[in-house]
Amino acid sequence: MSYIKVNQISKTFKVAKKKSGLKEAFKSFFKREYLYVEAIKDASFEIEKGEIVAYIGPNGAGKSTLMSMLFGMYEPDEGEIYVRGKKEKISSPNYATQLNIGMVHQHFMLVENFTVTGTVNVTGGNVTYVGGVIGSAPGANSNQPDHNGATIRNITSYVNVTVA
Repeated sequence: MSYIKVNQISKTFKVAKKKSGLKEAFKSFFKREYLYVEAIKDASFEIEKGEIVAYIGPNGAGKSTLMSMLFGMYEPDEGEIYVRGKKEKISSPNYATQLNIGMVHQHFMLVENFTVTGTVNVTGGNVTYVGGVIGSAPGANSNQPDHNGATIRNITSYVNVTVA
């Protein structure tokens, strides 16, 4: 049984449409138009107990939104989240913490940025990439080496890396 199971969660945000010019900005105080931005659509994955997961992708791919839903900062519009086999409504970071779910925010820097080699060394070689897009950090592209000459392709030959 997986520790965390995410089943087809989705999140859409209502965003005020911005128009240029002072006159249009003034009008927007009285009558607003909105856009609906689909941040996450039907995301599904499972995480085993003790597994370290890296969710990577380009800006705007929904990484922070997805993690914010797991950490109780946003509620999904659709879908289900299970923790230890029990369906949960994670409505706050405090409740997520009670479920032993933690989140390190992207701008909170306890340590320097890691290369591919550094990440694998820190995790002891157990890394799961959830998502279909590998980012553009040095060494993250399967053919682009980091400063140690390591690539995703050659690292996978000696550690347990799962690409989901």
